[in-house]
Amino acid sequence: MSPDDHLFRALSHPYRRHAIAALASTNSMTLRDVSNTVVSRTYGAPLTDVPSDAVTDVYLSLVHVHVPLLEDAGLLEYDPHRERIEAVDLEGAMRLLSVVADDRSPVGSAR
Repeated sequence: MSPDDHLFRALSHPYRRHAIAALASTNSMTLRDVSNTVVSRTYGAPLTDVPSDAVTDVYLSLVHVHVPLLEDAGLLEYDPHRERIEAVDLEGAMRLLSVVADDRSPVGSAR
């Protein structure tokens, strides 16, 4: 897999995109804070308005699936003992996310 393929795979899920966007502004967060941000962005509501089982599901999904994949892609480092996530190299990811966010046309359409 090429580096670009790893990056596209890493950003293919909304939870991972929300986590990267949150980390881009601070570079370091607790896993709980990242999870809470992902929940709020995913549900488009304050954390207090989201059912607690949904909050737990997102947290567990981040721990077991999404954070390890982002770490494997070289975008972050996770310290499970401190439950702290550190951004490593988000420049390419943020550039790609900004292009995707700015591109409102369907894939393959003429401009």
